[in-house]
Amino acid sequence: MSLPRSIRDAIASSGATKYVSFLDVQKDRGVGQKISTHSQWEGLNDPMVGSDLNVSFPLNKIALSAGSNSPILPSFGADVLAGSTTYSIKRVDNYRKQKTLLGRILWKLKGTTFSVSRQDAPIKIGFTALSTQLVNDIIIRVRYLGEVPMAFTVVFKTKDGDQVGSSSVEITPTNSITDHQITGLNASLDRGSFYFLEISYTPYDTSLIPGNFRGGSWSITTFHPTTIEVFSYTSSGVWSIPTTAGGFNTGGKSGYQSSGSAIRQISFKSIPLDEGNIFMSDIKPLGTGVVYTLYSTDSDVVSQETTLTNWVNEGVVVSGDAVSTHKYFRVKIDLTSNVANDATPQIDYVDIIFRPAPLTIGTHPEVGNPTVVALDKLTQFSSSLSPNIKNSIVGKIRVTLNPEDEIAGLINNPLNGADVTVRLGVDGVSETVEWYKGIVDDLTFNSKQYILSIKDRNNIADIKVPNPLPAWDSTQTYGISNSDRVTYNSIGYQSIQSNNINHVPTDNLWWNPLATAWNTLSYNIASNAEFPGQRWHASDVIKDLLTNQLNLPDNVIDFSSLNELKTRFPTRTVERVIQESTSTKEMINQLAWLLESQQAERAGQIALIPEPISTAPYVETISDNDIIGNISWKRGWGKMVNSFLVFSGYTGSGSGDENFKSAIAAVDQISVDKYERISLEVEKDFWGVEPAELTTRITTYINRWKDGRRVVNCRTTLRLMGVKSGDVILLSSSNLPKGDAQLLKMMVLSSNLNWDAKSISFSLLEI
Repeated sequence: MSLPRSIRDAIASSGATKYVSFLDVQKDRGVGQKISTHSQWEGLNDPMVGSDLNVSFPLNKIALSAGSNSPILPSFGADVLAGSTTYSIKRVDNYRKQKTLLGRILWKLKGTTFSVSRQDAPIKIGFTALSTQLVNDIIIRVRYLGEVPMAFTVVFKTKDGDQVGSSSVEITPTNSITDHQITGLNASLDRGSFYFLEISYTPYDTSLIPGNFRGGSWSITTFHPTTIEVFSYTSSGVWSIPTTAGGFNTGGKSGYQSSGSAIRQISFKSIPLDEGNIFMSDIKPLGTGVVYTLYSTDSDVVSQETTLTNWVNEGVVVSGDAVSTHKYFRVKIDLTSNVANDATPQIDYVDIIFRPAPLTIGTHPEVGNPTVVALDKLTQFSSSLSPNIKNSIVGKIRVTLNPEDEIAGLINNPLNGADVTVRLGVDGVSETVEWYKGIVDDLTFNSKQYILSIKDRNNIADIKVPNPLPAWDSTQTYGISNSDRVTYNSIGYQSIQSNNINHVPTDNLWWNPLATAWNTLSYNIASNAEFPGQRWHASDVIKDLLTNQLNLPDNVIDFSSLNELKTRFPTRTVERVIQESTSTKEMINQLAWLLESQQAERAGQIALIPEPISTAPYVETISDNDIIGNISWKRGWGKMVNSFLVFSGYTGSGSGDENFKSAIAAVDQISVDKYERISLEVEKDFWGVEPAELTTRITTYINRWKDGRRVVNCRTTLRLMGVKSGDVILLSSSNLPKGDAQLLKMMVLSSNLNWDAKSISFSLLEI
């Protein structure tokens, strides 16, 4: 971050520079009104509910979304051979000899037995469920070249072999492809889960199997070949199984209206006196969109009108925008589904908060006892400088404060979680540098001074996804139309028909057990709504985790940093189905490593800071004029990496070596020969990165570390106050070792500011 010109000029001018610092503490949370309950979204008491257009209110979610529509029907091309199998049916007629009174011998049928054996492998087709659905019936297109009617049985099974639905139908021989509908399956499929569809058949009536038997014990064997051409959808749970190179994927999806809109009102008891902001929380699947337009009035009469004619249009707003002070607000929400109309946004809440301006605490050089004594910036890039650690850049500040009246007045405020902005500047210059944004963590007192601990606002370390299914509620009515999913005694269940409070999930007439008690989270071709038919890009997965899983508002996410990495690595795509609760921070850090970056918080926004390349531009030059005292230089051979092994082919659960099917290795033989040793790094790919991309990633990694990387620690003046962790700087110093480069391009690993000493300590890594 560059300093404002006014501050640069002040520092460059003659005379001693007097630095100042300020803390803006939002000590009062203010008053707010929120639309978040189910009744509020339904608009039971809202004057504008009559203007709702194509919206719905999911029963099990306190939310607003576009209305449902006809299911999206998959398109079908020519029939494709999905599988075939041949059975042999052996009939054995057993006779016994019997004499008549006239001495004639008769052969009397004693009994007939049949045996059915498969001549080749059964038809067993694997597929991934694209959406949560209940499949009651399917259509099979069959060419059956047998001789007698047969009972065809269709069974849905989980990847572990547990049956989730089955039914049968009679099929008669024919030489042409014929549609056969199989009903009553009641197969509960979970979005993103893997299943098998098994086809088998037996004689529908064994006594009809032909045979020409005379005397003794006779047998005849007939063969019944069957070809399954293609599977298609039916009325319940629209779906399909088109053929793909890797198997079969369901193709049908729930349908939504292409767009929808609703207007909801937020009312205050009186006109607020303080500054206000609007905040929204929504889930926007890729390819969908939401626009919020704000209207206002102070009139009690206008607030009851059922149109917007007399309301003031405040314009389009996004989360975090400032709003003017008014008594009544209306928010018009326009929702847009994706092009295929199989994904739509979900609005969780809209919140308007008015609160007073923050309390500003500042230092003044001309005063002998300044309020803000010390700022200690503890920004950790990676512990022990291991190149393999996928840690976030964590920011924390401890501010020492003298016990003046304005500080003592903070004690009785609920400060935990309150917003704080730290600003730095030069005395006599009105402009300042926003050096850090965070929230209050704690406040301590040591009999002489207060210490205010401030940490990053967006801490996602302890949040796990996917979320567990909601617990079964005995007062709730569940129904087939919603395919409700619940947990009961730590087991997941899904409703299979209309259900009242008397039917607990263990009653299999009303519920089907699920393979997991968690909401499955899928990142595969079938779930990529924004780019149909394509794998997910790693940066898009991070976007989805932040916005749709963690439900963070857009204004706390630096999307430009994600887009930059997508441009830099356009083919770094992934594929993973997550069926157990997993740390979001862990997954984001894994993906960031694949994208050669690390997660950080910059100016209150979550961002990905890329590992700089050698040609990266630098933001500042640190010279001998900036350096205070000596510098510490380390060649960095201890962290050298010239060999890499990455486990791949993740099975979907666990994290041990046994949970990976394959591995990819790379070695820089020149480095191995040069240093006469192998320095091996081991990593695990949980995200199904293509082998070529994975090879590129670890090769780049080795190239960066095959000779080690220089590490320099130095202390500088506050002129470098605008430099942040992750920035690229140019180090020019005569204090570097003789015989080594005197000009190094380096990445800032950490920056620790000591306000009392008016200095910054940097840890720098060669790039």
